[in-house]
Amino acid sequence: MMNIREYLDNILATQGYDAWEQEDEYMWSLLDQDIEQEIALGVEGHAFDDYCESVGVDLQAPHPTLPGAVLDYWCMDHCE
Repeated sequence: MMNIREYLDNILATQGYDAWEQEDEYMWSLLDQDIEQEIALGVEGHAFDDYCESVGVDLQAPHPTLPGAVLDYWCMDHCE
């Protein structure tokens, strides 16, 4: 398993920027969909988690130099 940055970096290196951008946006949309579902329906969504598991992304992977998970920093990058 790899962290989300490793997964996306691999796409960038092998398929190029357009594929990286498309995958990054798709993954963010899944996470957003899950959050919206939880807010609207009070039911936890699993689309993002399920997709990440299917492509081998470890959502709990710790950041190598900062506290917390790599996923936390990926989310912060999207919120800036």
